[in-house]
Amino acid sequence: MSISKQLQPLRDDSSPAEFLDFLSAQSLESLDDFFIFSGSDGYKQFIEAIDFLHSNATLSQEDLGSLKAQPSFHYICQTIDGDYLLATSEQVLVVPSSLNKTDIERYALSIVPFFLKYEDGSLSSKILPKNY
Repeated sequence: MSISKQLQPLRDDSSPAEFLDFLSAQSLESLDDFFIFSGSDGYKQFIEAIDFLHSNATLSQEDLGSLKAQPSFHYICQTIDGDYLLATSEQVLVVPSSLNKTDIERYALSIVPFFLKYEDGSLSSKILPKNY
């Protein structure tokens, strides 16, 4: 089933928390067989990666603390390629598996429009594969 059909009941301005609650209520563990939603287990793995790959060039616990201080911040998911999605109500971050700070992509979109743009191929990303 397409991402747009799966997310159809959600409003475009749904918060990350509403998005994750919807996925949980629908028992959706993945979208497009690429985005894997594993909740607190995925977030724990993300934290472990931050600690393991710690360097001046990578996302740090302090950087994450700054992100978490933003209203509505949530860890969203991990891709099958090992990259991560984080979001607030106004922005989605695509964090590469390397956690390299300079490679993090920021999109001024809420979470639902982000996934819809990914599905229709209009999302420009050097990290995520082109969806055709």
